[in-house]
Amino acid sequence: MLGQVVRFGLVGVVNTATYYGMYLLFLRWLPYLVAHVAAFALSTVGSFLLNCWFTYRTRPTWRKFLLFPLTTAANFVITTGGVYVLVDLLHTGDRAAPLMAAAVAVPITFVLSRTIMLGPTSGGSAELPVGEEPRVYEIRVYGCADSGEAIALQDPIARLLCPEEWHDGPCDVPWGFTLDGDRRADGDEATVLVLGVHTSGARAAEVADQVRAAIGERGPVELGEGDPDRFETLVEQYRIESGARGV
Repeated sequence: MLGQVVRFGLVGVVNTATYYGMYLLFLRWLPYLVAHVAAFALSTVGSFLLNCWFTYRTRPTWRKFLLFPLTTAANFVITTGGVYVLVDLLHTGDRAAPLMAAAVAVPITFVLSRTIMLGPTSGGSAELPVGEEPRVYEIRVYGCADSGEAIALQDPIARLLCPEEWHDGPCDVPWGFTLDGDRRADGDEATVLVLGVHTSGARAAEVADQVRAAIGERGPVELGEGDPDRFETLVEQYRIESGARGV
């Protein structure tokens, strides 16, 4: 989470500089509110792509792109309302007002954008029911050139879930690997490493964050609900290990 906050802040700095530069450019010919809206719209596209590829390391999709404006709607309302209040009501200079309004919007934008990019289960366990029933989740790791590269990633990821390979008792989170196919932007085939876990949504989100930190810049990592039939051994493993724990 901390790494995402830092990267989000860096993207925010770049995006704010881009927005502000365009705002000053448009201000030469347009009223300040029109200049603000035009600069905001253009910088939003750049913000979406940077947050996908850099902040959250997830693949941009049309679904996320279409949902992203819902996230930025709050930012738009706060910054636009803030600019109006600062300039028209408080008589702040029209050059400084956008920067002040943007500072207020940043924390709200982070929470909403993270939910859009990584899904509602990544927000933290406080937002999930205490008695949430464990289920199968898939953590998909992109960026592998072939199956050999994907298989090589399995061991370091496995050590995140099971630091001691030969330990007594069941693992805290039942897990397993499989491989999937994917098509890169250039049309070539690529391999996706799929980590299946049987746990709560909050715990699955924590594991996904650990995987992102472990693989670094290798490729995007996405968390989603998995198919129990595909990982039926995990379901059975959880049933047996839950009985071993006396759950």
